[in-house]
Amino acid sequence: MNISEVTCLILCGGKGERATHLPEGCPKFLTPIREDKVFANYLLEYLANQGIKKIVLSLGHYKEEIIQFVSKLETSIDIHWDWDLRLLGPLAAIEHAINSRYSAGFKLLNTNPIMVINGDTFLDVDLNYALSKFKRTKDIGHVFARKYPSGLEGELFHCGITFYSQRCLKQGLVSEKLINIPITKSNYLDIGTPEGYESIENWLYSVNA
Repeated sequence: MNISEVTCLILCGGKGERATHLPEGCPKFLTPIREDKVFANYLLEYLANQGIKKIVLSLGHYKEEIIQFVSKLETSIDIHWDWDLRLLGPLAAIEHAINSRYSAGFKLLNTNPIMVINGDTFLDVDLNYALSKFKRTKDIGHVFARKYPSGLEGELFHCGITFYSQRCLKQGLVSEKLINIPITKSNYLDIGTPEGYESIENWLYSVNA
């Protein structure tokens, strides 16, 4: 199996109440980066270039704005969406998405594993490499990274990419495997933090945007 056979679920349904540094009334997923591009453009282009073929957007607040954006988007990715206005939290949002009905008989559990990513972080990593790391774990494989630019030496933090097996999702089993992928300010962006938002220009330069 390679990454093109894996369905990607993007969590982008939060209200963003803590992200007071972002434009008011704008979902983090649609944060303006340049006049003609928002954060979602870069994230979806990256996923397409990596070989992702199918995506489900987990929506909540601002679902109309995100659906309108996606409906006008020219992309090779087959995009579906699931939504619930309740603040579910990541695990509940994932459970809701896998139990939802989609068009054309599509099912989120058609692939094993499922890749789940945050809709407000960008990690430029080889997803086939990340998938190979998951294959060596049981049930769930979190892609983690060394904390940058602050924190204790060797400390790890979740950088927004997770692989879930079907068994894990069906039976509600959650275990963690820390996978250390060192990052730098050039290949990681978290627009949900003031520091990340302020580093957008440097990040754009690094991805040749």
